[in-house]
Amino acid sequence: MTETVYCVSTDNIGLTTQNPKQGFWGVGGGVPLVVKDQICKGIKFIPGGTNDVIWARLKKEYFNIEQGIYLGVGYISPMNSSYGQSIEYNPFDIICQDISNFMDKGRVILRDF
Repeated sequence: MTETVYCVSTDNIGLTTQNPKQGFWGVGGGVPLVVKDQICKGIKFIPGGTNDVIWARLKKEYFNIEQGIYLGVGYISPMNSSYGQSIEYNPFDIICQDISNFMDKGRVILRDF
């Protein structure tokens, strides 16, 4: 799996996008996660099993919580789309594996678009 993460900072937020693609109209696609600059030090981006979800861990030490929180943000393309037809795996199976792995380490929150 190839993983590309770009970070862009503004005055108030950081933007991380996993797997943007260069297309005819420019760079597009990918999965975004926007984080306020004030809490960036408390967040670590971590690899998962699929490029359809970007995972971040909210560090328990930084936020003074009992367990770390694993936050997943994803987008699953429709199976009849050109991308959906081109993949040779079931993204839901891989996401379930990621959730299972992260549940052993902390709380898991998953959001899709």
